[in-house]
Amino acid sequence: MKRIDKEIEEALQYVYNSYLNDSINYEAFKYFPFKKVEKYILEGFKSLTEGDKSAARRNFYKIGDFFYKEEIPFSFFFDFINKVKYILTKDKNKNCSDIIDQIEDLTEFAQNTFSYGYLVNLIKDDKNWIRDELRVFKGKDKISLLSYYIKDHLIWLNKLLEDIKKLKTEVSVELNPNRCRFGQKLNVGELNLIIDRRYQEKLTFLHNLIHKSASEIYFFLEHRNFKNLLIEYINLIKNVGRLISTLALLSASSAEDEANIDPLTGLLNRRSMEVVLLNQFGISKISGVDFSIGIIDIDNFKSINDTYGHIIGDCVLRQVADRIKNTLRKSDFVFRYGGEEFLVLLPATPKDVAKSVFEKVRKAVNAKPIFCKEKSLQVSISIGEASFSESPDSLEKLIEMADKKLYKAKKTGKNKVVV
Repeated sequence: MKRIDKEIEEALQYVYNSYLNDSINYEAFKYFPFKKVEKYILEGFKSLTEGDKSAARRNFYKIGDFFYKEEIPFSFFFDFINKVKYILTKDKNKNCSDIIDQIEDLTEFAQNTFSYGYLVNLIKDDKNWIRDELRVFKGKDKISLLSYYIKDHLIWLNKLLEDIKKLKTEVSVELNPNRCRFGQKLNVGELNLIIDRRYQEKLTFLHNLIHKSASEIYFFLEHRNFKNLLIEYINLIKNVGRLISTLALLSASSAEDEANIDPLTGLLNRRSMEVVLLNQFGISKISGVDFSIGIIDIDNFKSINDTYGHIIGDCVLRQVADRIKNTLRKSDFVFRYGGEEFLVLLPATPKDVAKSVFEKVRKAVNAKPIFCKEKSLQVSISIGEASFSESPDSLEKLIEMADKKLYKAKKTGKNKVVV
């Protein structure tokens, strides 16, 4: 095979400089460790042109491993290599037109092996996530029906991940969505009593997507097509996360466990809040789907209690809770956080949308007086918002962020939302 090491090195440098010369891409790529990646790419291509595929695999695998650990999007490598391929095959000055097929093979090999290195790390982290989630069910003699299906699909996913990890083409999981236990229950309508039809349709859609992705994954495994396998795997995990999140939220909001209900307001209590939030945080970590929370505090509530007594105070709490609940979307959750505070979870909601939702809630509470025992009270609330996209490394820090913003809202005039 014709040696094109010099041409590849020049093409790599040209592509990297093009990123730096682009005003939009400059900030993203000015700190990119190009020399380290370039070294592996050049050594990988050199090994390929010399016929040493084993050495080439090691180098491109290292790049995939490096990209994952440095949290660099895998799509950047694909784009990078595609631009290099374009220069080598289209630039007449490179004089590579006679080996276009070989260049195509080189770049395809690079992307495919890189994808495997990236994928191995993904699977490792996802298996750790599954293990942590399954611990929730450990030691429980009885779990709800919907929670049972969460556990069932986590076990199903874990078996699939094992097959990918071991490069097995022999199928270890049920691929037909109509034959697994959850699919059968959905199809015959046995979940009608506990799941609204609208949610059943959503769950059926997600469930079918998951099984379709699993079938595609086994196909790509058989053909050792790791580039497409990586993309399909990410789609699978995203949809598994959406399915489990929906099941978990439905399970938490159902009447299966009355101990999760605050007796004064009728809202979900702090006990159920911790379960739902932990699950949502774990799902977002692997799916990348943003969510937001808001901590709500009734302004001057101590003064209401001191002036009118606890009976009036309890009445205000109930009516504020109702206004919050009735203003939120059906997919949202509101919990009695403690005292005169509430916590709201907005699943699959980025910061900008969350701000408008919480502004709507604030206005709804303050729009008209609350009547309790013939007393007319003008009540307002303050809200502190935090989103998963702000990259907290734990649920506790996310709540702490929202709490600090609530404190700012209270200190800067009350009756406002701070995001």
